[in-house]
Parts: sequence; C-alpha cells; structure tokens
Amino acid sequence: MYDADFDCVLGDLNHDGYLQVTDIVVLLNIILDNQNPTGFQVCSGDKTQDGNLDILDIISILVDI
Repeated sequence: MYDADFDCVLGDLNHDGYLQVTDIVVLLNIILDNQNPTGFQVCSGDKTQDGNLDILDIISILVDI
C-alpha cells in the first residue's frame, strides 16, 4: 500500500511532479482494470478524496490541467 516516505500529490499518478494527460491515461487504465495500481497511485488517483478511483477523479484532474 501507500508508503508514507513519499508525498501523495493528488492527481499525479506517474509521480513526475506535474498534472498531465499521462496521469489521466494511467488512471483510466486503472479504472478499466487494465492496470493494477500501486499504493501511491491509489493515494494520488483519488483526487476527489471520496475513497474511489472513478470518472470524477479524471474530471478533477482535467480541471487542474
């Protein structure tokens, strides 16, 4: 699961320090079960902080790009 040694930046699923379309692609792959998320991705992917990885998180990232 999530490692407390790393900062969880909401929306930054690829941990590159930026919110970009690539973060949305990663999140979409996780939502469609094409990719198993890491603990970091579960933490950073829940942009709306509602306990779910879903389309609302994608929309929230889009708003911030």
